[in-house]
Amino acid sequence: MRNAGTDTQPLLFRGQANSEWSLKTTLDRSKNEGMSFAEYYRISSSFKTEVETLTEIEWVIPEYGEVVSRAASYDSFSVDFSFSRYPPYEYMAYLRHHGVPSPLLDWSRSPYVAAYFAFANANAIDSHCVSIYVLADTKLKDGGSGLARFHRLGPNVKVHRRHVMQQSEYTMCLIFGSDQEWRFATYEEAPKAIRSVDGIPWNFVLKKFNIPARERRKVISLLDEHNLNAFSLFGSGCLDDQKQQTTKCTTEAIKIYPTDRNFMDRINYIKLCMLAAGYEFDVADERCTGFPLEEKAYCYLPANKIARVLFQWEVGTARR
Repeated sequence: MRNAGTDTQPLLFRGQANSEWSLKTTLDRSKNEGMSFAEYYRISSSFKTEVETLTEIEWVIPEYGEVVSRAASYDSFSVDFSFSRYPPYEYMAYLRHHGVPSPLLDWSRSPYVAAYFAFANANAIDSHCVSIYVLADTKLKDGGSGLARFHRLGPNVKVHRRHVMQQSEYTMCLIFGSDQEWRFATYEEAPKAIRSVDGIPWNFVLKKFNIPARERRKVISLLDEHNLNAFSLFGSGCLDDQKQQTTKCTTEAIKIYPTDRNFMDRINYIKLCMLAAGYEFDVADERCTGFPLEEKAYCYLPANKIARVLFQWEVGTARR
């Protein structure tokens, strides 16, 4: 993969918690597959004033008419993306980060970050696999409409500090269709543009690696030893994250051990599941109450020392 890539573009990695999931953007998942670039831009730019009012940030983006004109031309639009000229990139990335359906798909330049996202949300109970996708630009490319292509937008965009912490980068998948208009394509269509000449790959290389989800605890623990955890990737030992993880582990345990006959097995599973996610059982907090304690978020503390201090400060329970 690295040999196929360019000298200036690092590999991109994306982790997904279920190998049966295909690569989909939030725009795809909102049932808007095949939307034209111009139409998406019209909608997203129509509420720019409201976004500026709420954020107190002035977003400098092209006029809608200019985008329509360029999107109707194969050559001009293709050149823009080839040289990473995408004026509304920062605005679009901001909207995506705040939940607006987006054609941007997020990747990381770190395989370890991708592994974290694959395994952190995986269900270790089922016999399925997680998947890690690897994307490489190639040195050789050819043109032509009618084929879906990945377009890398580069890492240099101001969005949120997590973008830097997670070594993020975005891609878009576009196709210039028979209607003479640029449209968003699904990532399932893109491999049609992959070709090889004399054994040398052109355009890009996309690989998918499946790993058994049962390796979750081992992988999460190993990543935590190298300071790759929720704290280092999200910037907090957030109580909300801890509550979500407690709920997730409890749900998994109940699914495996649904009857009271296996009560202790269920409790032990929850504690091990939380430990694998980076949380240690601790009953010192006065809000660690109720039965069973192992199902209560306040009965755990982040194993990472820095994250633990910040968590205790956040919930007001710092102890000497």
